[in-house]
Amino acid sequence: MKRFLLVAALLAGTATSPALAEDTGMPEILMGYTAYLSDADHFNSNGERLTEYWQIIRQDRANFHRFGIQDAEDEWDDAFSTVDGRAALEQLLMAFPLDEATAAMIVEQPVLIHVDVLGVGGAVTGVDVTLQ
Repeated sequence: MKRFLLVAALLAGTATSPALAEDTGMPEILMGYTAYLSDADHFNSNGERLTEYWQIIRQDRANFHRFGIQDAEDEWDDAFSTVDGRAALEQLLMAFPLDEATAAMIVEQPVLIHVDVLGVGGAVTGVDVTLQ
């Protein structure tokens, strides 16, 4: 099992508060979900094959939330149910690339992943993707 911490800037539109200034700045797990990246997740809404792991993970969330295409292992998340949330997820994933072997595995075959959504003071700052 390999873990990949992907920390990026706060999501666009996320408000900051004075309480954040007092925070230690250490990310905490805000929520998590498991997803099976099936063959359906490897194609976009136009039927085109996706070639980047971040596209596949985003498509999985679009399939789950928008199109009702859900695998038995797929779980609900509160962070990526909107178009803007899924765009932010993709940006977080692109900010710090996975190693080539893991990225290739996600692109080339169905895999089970777990995603922890990380944040500071309740604001999302990154995701931690674990291959299961």
